[in-house]
Amino acid sequence: MFMRFAFIGATLGLIIPIVLLLKVQVTGEAFGVIEVLAWPSSFSLMANEAYQDGDPMIWFNMVVSIFINMVWYISLASIIFTFSRLVKGHSGP
Repeated sequence: MFMRFAFIGATLGLIIPIVLLLKVQVTGEAFGVIEVLAWPSSFSLMANEAYQDGDPMIWFNMVVSIFINMVWYISLASIIFTFSRLVKGHSGP
């Protein structure tokens, strides 16, 4: 049961940044409050402003930011799983 929550968290942590990056590419709009709340680790992408287009560090920073977002969403899923077990009154595995 926990693995399902963790998988859903990891999937959301991966899909949300991809969708937001596609939205930025298509619309040309900058990130707003909603985007930063959905992808909190996107702040680390500000480091990309120091690099020229095509620099491999841009891709590295992007991958690291998405990975951190996945860990964040897995953590949130773990908290939700724990509270759901407490509310249901389950104490066993």
